[in-house]
Amino acid sequence: MSSSALRTAVRRGVGGPLKSLLAGSGSQRPIASVAMASQAPWKLQGSRASGPSAWAPRSSHLAGPVASRRFQSTGPAQAEPANPPAPMIFEVLQENFVEAVVNSEEPVIVNCFAEWCKEQIGPMANAVSGTPGVKLAVMDVDKCPQFAAQLQITNLPTIFLFHKGKALDKQVGSLAPEGVASLVKKAQALSGAVGPTANELMVEAGKLLSQSKVQEALQMYMHVSQISREAHGASALSGMALCALAVKDNEAAKDLIETIKAEFPKNLEDPIVKQACNAVELTGDTVAPEAVMELQAKVEKDADDHASRHELALALFGMQQYGDAMKQCLEIIKRDKAWEEGKARTLLFKFFETLGNDHKEVIAARKRLASLLF
Repeated sequence: MSSSALRTAVRRGVGGPLKSLLAGSGSQRPIASVAMASQAPWKLQGSRASGPSAWAPRSSHLAGPVASRRFQSTGPAQAEPANPPAPMIFEVLQENFVEAVVNSEEPVIVNCFAEWCKEQIGPMANAVSGTPGVKLAVMDVDKCPQFAAQLQITNLPTIFLFHKGKALDKQVGSLAPEGVASLVKKAQALSGAVGPTANELMVEAGKLLSQSKVQEALQMYMHVSQISREAHGASALSGMALCALAVKDNEAAKDLIETIKAEFPKNLEDPIVKQACNAVELTGDTVAPEAVMELQAKVEKDADDHASRHELALALFGMQQYGDAMKQCLEIIKRDKAWEEGKARTLLFKFFETLGNDHKEVIAARKRLASLLF
């Protein structure tokens, strides 16, 4: 795989060496367009008189050098379809509840809320987005008092599952993640649609990347960006950044993280986003081999030169020599646990967080750390 493949994709779209990387993905959509499409948060559009109003992304674009340097499209503009598909997430009102929910041939999850509890819509919207065959209708009970009474809603939030005119399920109160996933899966089964959800695809892509199957992981992250851009855009771009690092394309990874920070500031604490940001930060600029050899000579000469050993650990991690990097941290902890208020331990934990608990080097280092501390 060419080391410039991802950078080429980010800047110019799919072409050249990236075509072979993406062979078999079923999609030739440029990474540039995927990234651009996955940056806008939810916004309620439409009016009371316009039928079901889509929960759709606000129009958004990058400005300044970020746009000019990284997201230039070279292909022809894509025409809007003559008959665009109905939105999968929309608002229902008094005027359209029967048409949009009761008469729907597809299963519809109806999330009933009021202004004070509207934040609980997010987890359900994230789960529905990218799940084939499932729709989510959000209903403000203060705007729909007639249907709120007919549905006997006494507590909020209340969530229904409708299919072919019948309410098949009713859940009162905020659902735990497991409950959300279960209800969405039930709706998908009723629809007869098959295929993994966006959440499941993200998990599978992570497994593929941990197995060094970068090509397959990249394809899957790109697919998630296409089918669930609003809910999973930040996570999918983070996965793509980790793929870039896996092929030592640090510039492309930095560009993707820059985009996430600019367009998804509220997602910076998400686990995979944090992992990708840490990985890019720790990788940094490539350290010259001569500098690494000099650091190694220093610690061989003076085993208690913890500052040089700490710097060596960072350099080795940036070179993706993860096991050796963690061994340097463990050596500092072995010799002086309290060095600079536990600085080596802090760095080691950052390595753990960046690589993930399932990484084989992390598992080995954790065992070694436990033997040193206890």
